[in-house]
Amino acid sequence: MTTDDLQYLGIDQGFSWITQALPARVLISGELDCGHSDLLEALNTELRQLPPGQHCRELHEGVYGILRRGRWEALVVTSGKGATASASARHRFTDDGPSRHLGLARDALIDQWEDGVGFLGSSPFAVNDIVKIRGTNRIGKVLQVVRTASGHRIRVVVDGEHLEADAHSITKVDGDPRSPDFWIQEEPSGAKEIALTLTWTKLRQPLSNTLYSYKASKTIFRAYQFIPALKMLSSPTGRLLIADEVGLGKTIEAGLIWSELEQRAPLRRTLVVAPSSLALKWRMEMSRRFDRNLDIIKPARLLELADDMLEGKEPELHAVISLESLRTANEALDRLSEIRPRFDLIVVDEAHALRNIGTKSNLMGGLLSDWADHLLFLSATPINLRNDDLYNLLTLLDEGLFQDKEVFQLQLEPNRHLNAVARSVTRGEPGNSALTELRAIQDLELGTTVTARPDFARLDVLTREVGQAGDGWLVPAGGVGSVVVVLVQPC
Repeated sequence: MTTDDLQYLGIDQGFSWITQALPARVLISGELDCGHSDLLEALNTELRQLPPGQHCRELHEGVYGILRRGRWEALVVTSGKGATASASARHRFTDDGPSRHLGLARDALIDQWEDGVGFLGSSPFAVNDIVKIRGTNRIGKVLQVVRTASGHRIRVVVDGEHLEADAHSITKVDGDPRSPDFWIQEEPSGAKEIALTLTWTKLRQPLSNTLYSYKASKTIFRAYQFIPALKMLSSPTGRLLIADEVGLGKTIEAGLIWSELEQRAPLRRTLVVAPSSLALKWRMEMSRRFDRNLDIIKPARLLELADDMLEGKEPELHAVISLESLRTANEALDRLSEIRPRFDLIVVDEAHALRNIGTKSNLMGGLLSDWADHLLFLSATPINLRNDDLYNLLTLLDEGLFQDKEVFQLQLEPNRHLNAVARSVTRGEPGNSALTELRAIQDLELGTTVTARPDFARLDVLTREVGQAGDGWLVPAGGVGSVVVVLVQPC
């Protein structure tokens, strides 16, 4: 043993020293591998470990020995600077020079000992391990291993769902479930297990063409009001612009989408942004027709939400906030921007108010788009806007949908002729006028995006039949929708 009272050794050599010196206490800064962990646990000494935020990162990785009151103590550092040469010194000569880190280690052990928690040993699981939830056939991957005062908590992702479990509730799986070899080596399942798996899969990943909340609202059935919900379910981005005329029930359509999403997954945070004159209407409509209680809130409530999330909480929020108050709520928007909160659904009524680039409303709309897993814009006036305004609004809704303004203009061209066809039908004009408009689409630069669709072929046949008969269109009482399918571009 050295006559010096401070020393530093590399990790492997240092653990050999620990077994010989049998220090009275050991403070650990960082994580240990299983071998070193087992070695320390076998010693009859007091072990503590510093929380991650208090690691001694200014010290070199290795084992520091400190002789105090006639007994050795040790500081094990695994999360500091790179290892350096072995060294020893008397602590009164370590203020400067190459031995300075020895004095720092002595101070760290004395000052931070009380901050340490009882050593729990190393976790049997590591990040990216494949594990199975005990008692089930659910297989997932370890995302994070967290040490707590009561043991290790393992964060696992299973089928896209994040779970927290202790080490006793999961077991490690050998192999990779993404490989066919993994499943070939498993025991075969019976017909009952396969049927249960198929049923569970359909429930866990609901069909996109089935409405699970059908007739779950206090509304009069109108088939067209369910179309936006089906479009939202089939959307790869979860974004939609509803541009129905005034009086056709955009609020109800939004409520139907909301109810359908609720049937598929819990919605913890939802927000309606509407002009102040419509805030009360939204609360009443959602309560009366969908039995959904929304609070009308001020920006201060969003500050509370941000504070809760910064503390690690997962608060719920189901509310309406006025567009006017939100676009001037600089403090709330800035605070939320720092933490990038996730909202399951955001609905913006009168969304055309966000269209002008560079305005506070537009910038606020960009933040809402970033925060929303599902985003719904409602507006009765987008077709009355200039094309640039419509482009800005759609880009805000989904930045990747239309990446080039000129291409966007070309994509709009077929709609002009399709709208003319619709007018011909509603006015009962001869089929030849509609047929002329359809032929014009074929000559457009992007006309094939419409003419290649099966709906267009059916419309073309129907139009030629009416033209050959020399009669006008017969429009039934149910409206034009039962006679002709009007094709539209993605916007």
